[in-house]
Amino acid sequence: MVLADKHGKAAFGNIQIPVKLSQQDLGSMIGTSRESVNKVLSDWTRGGVLAHVAGRVTISDVQALRAMIAY
Repeated sequence: MVLADKHGKAAFGNIQIPVKLSQQDLGSMIGTSRESVNKVLSDWTRGGVLAHVAGRVTISDVQALRAMIAY
């Protein structure tokens, strides 16, 4: 949520993060592999929590994302 809080732009009920990041970049930021990032992004995309297209993330369900990362 740091990226969303720092760089996010509210649009149409979503939060768009205009910073373009690869899965490798995201993994490096949080200390995990690109493969792990890919799995989590895929799970969250299927769950309707976010979209990750061309290196850009849009959070569709902020409350769900906050609940998932609170653990």
